[in-house]
Amino acid sequence: MSSSYFQELRVYKLAEKLADEIWKIVDGWDIFAKNTMGTQMVVQQIVLGQI
Repeated sequence: MSSSYFQELRVYKLAEKLADEIWKIVDGWDIFAKNTMGTQMVVQQIVLGQI
C-alpha cells in the first residue's frame, strides 16, 4: 500500500482533522501545561513499550 493511497483513506482524513482540532486547543495552553502533558504522554508511551 503506497503512502498516497493511505492518505486517501477516510479514517486517515478523520484522524488528521481530529489532530488538527486538538492542536488548536493545545496551542492556546501556556508552556507549563504543554510541557507537563507532553512529558506525561511520552512517559506513558515508553512504559507501554511503544517508543
